Amino acid sequence: MGYCARNLGQLDKSIAAYDKCLAIKPDFAPAREYLGEAYLAQGQADKVREQLAWLEKLNATTEATSLKTQLDAWVAAHPESAAAPATAATPDSATTSASGATKP
Repeated sequence: MGYCARNLGQLDKSIAAYDKCLAIKPDFAPAREYLGEAYLAQGQADKVREQLAWLEKLNATTEATSLKTQLDAWVAAHPESAAAPATAATPDSATTSASGATKP
């Protein structure tokens, strides 16, 4: 559902579907990668970096490499709005889910 909605440009619907998936299985790497791609389409580089941190922690190298490549290309095209935060969020330091809901 999330993949189809994202490719149709329905990003809010796509993100909601990925959030639902990740509520069930937080370590599902493909959903984390595609959620990052949806955030990238919205220009939310900080949220993309959060998903990239999750992928790196999960040792999901294929998904992490793909998302990082896309993020790097986006940053190169949007240097003024893509500055990296001083401290990147990590899965261990995050207290909310991708949707912003508090984790149990």
